[in-house]
Amino acid sequence: MIPIRRNNLPVLVQKHYEALENFISLPSNSFSIEALDSEIQAVLPRENFESVVKANHQKIEAIASFIGKIGTSKFEVFKKLHNLLKEKQAFYLLDEHNIKSYYHFGSMLESLQVAVCPYTNRFFIQNSVNKIPQFDPFYPLNEYPYLGLSFLNLIPCSKESIRQRSGKKLGVSPYDTSFPFQDIKFVLKLKKDNWVYNQDAVEIELDLSLLEEDDKEAFLRNLNVFQLKELYQLNKNVVLNKIQQFYIHPPSYLDSLFITYGNKVFPSRSAMNPQESRGFSLFDDDLKHPLSKLNKDIFQLIND
Repeated sequence: MIPIRRNNLPVLVQKHYEALENFISLPSNSFSIEALDSEIQAVLPRENFESVVKANHQKIEAIASFIGKIGTSKFEVFKKLHNLLKEKQAFYLLDEHNIKSYYHFGSMLESLQVAVCPYTNRFFIQNSVNKIPQFDPFYPLNEYPYLGLSFLNLIPCSKESIRQRSGKKLGVSPYDTSFPFQDIKFVLKLKKDNWVYNQDAVEIELDLSLLEEDDKEAFLRNLNVFQLKELYQLNKNVVLNKIQQFYIHPPSYLDSLFITYGNKVFPSRSAMNPQESRGFSLFDDDLKHPLSKLNKDIFQLIND
């Protein structure tokens, strides 16, 4: 699982609210910001529509815990507005010249610069440029409709992850800034001596030993819902490829090649590294490349 960390998140959250406000304020609509405020304040007297839409993850957690699951007859407008985010011509933003640009799940994904599902780091979110991508409410829409428009409750993810989750409870959100994502590492379990060329002799595991018990319990919910352990066993060939490249072309061999041929053949020493030359870098954004965390963890493991 990959955290979503973006320095411009406050700006994106503000634009999200403005797009909702522009549409809701249209005279043709039968609802208003004031009406949505009243609906929120009936259960949260100190909050309003804007504060809930802009809430950070910790606040979203607190709201969900305080209100709990809501009957299906309440917050119907929130559900309707959430579903309109799937449309291309409902919500909109106005620039300084009063020029309109439509706002929807597609533009949200583009602004976040997320290409790969943060839940699994294995599948691309969008398979076609003409389709609106899918966002999965961390707190499900049918049970927590009042959070259906909160920007940080809406997780961009693949259709495979949505199908796998199917409304099940998760423990960790990619927007949870307090969770120690860096303490989760892929490791290898070697079952036979011929593991270098036999993928049946290798098992990919997630090392959770650095996590506190509460964090481990929360992450295990995600691991079980998305069946991450089983899913990553399908990528043993990626792991073996990294290991084989390391043994066939160890760093010392690449160093000698670069000394001999230098810039005549390779633009830099780093370009000779297998993880660089195959379109993967240790410095790449994990939210843009499938299996990037697995690649990084294994590369660091075999180089230690």
